[in-house]
Amino acid sequence: MKHSVIDLWATEHGLSLDTRGARRQVALTVDKVRLHMREQASGHVLLQARVADIPAAERPREDMLLHALGVAAGRMRSSACVLATDLDADSLHLQLQAALGSDVQALDLAVEHLVNEVEVWRLALGHG
Repeated sequence: MKHSVIDLWATEHGLSLDTRGARRQVALTVDKVRLHMREQASGHVLLQARVADIPAAERPREDMLLHALGVAAGRMRSSACVLATDLDADSLHLQLQAALGSDVQALDLAVEHLVNEVEVWRLALGHG
């Protein structure tokens, strides 16, 4: 049986995969950043980490989202991370898709990049 890169990455780092669903996935915490790594149907690996909660009150919510959009526009040239929300739009997340055919070392670099970006974002949004 051929192992996916996420299998190899998890084994390399002594982590267990969640294989209950249709896709392989793993969750871990690095430097106070909780991230999830999931295998996609396309074969890509998607990494995602929560940046901050979005306020429920309308005015603070709008202010935060407008500020976040400005930060996202400014980060586009220097980062491959994409700003997203959870399904309920209660929190901001960063997502990073590893290149198709990535190896364990490339996933290590992707994890490092995502963790660093989350820290930058938390500071930019006043949550660092």
